[in-house]
Amino acid sequence: MTRVDQVQFQAANSKAESADARSRALKDAREKAEQVAVEAGMKLGGPIGIEELDYYGAPIRYAEAVPGQNRIGASLRVTWVVER
Repeated sequence: MTRVDQVQFQAANSKAESADARSRALKDAREKAEQVAVEAGMKLGGPIGIEELDYYGAPIRYAEAVPGQNRIGASLRVTWVVER
């Protein structure tokens, strides 16, 4: 009997890709926060707290694993200052 458990794939440049994903997540968070602030009649200030959350993509079935197709993402929780 042959058994394989917990196969993990890791991108060769995962540090750079992870840094890029964090940058994009922060940019996205700012855009969303600015939209909400404007709609509430407020002005968005700077961030006062940034927390990186664990990011786990959906499991990939072995038959679906294709080189170059892994997803790298980032999830941030950002708290902003808002002014009237």
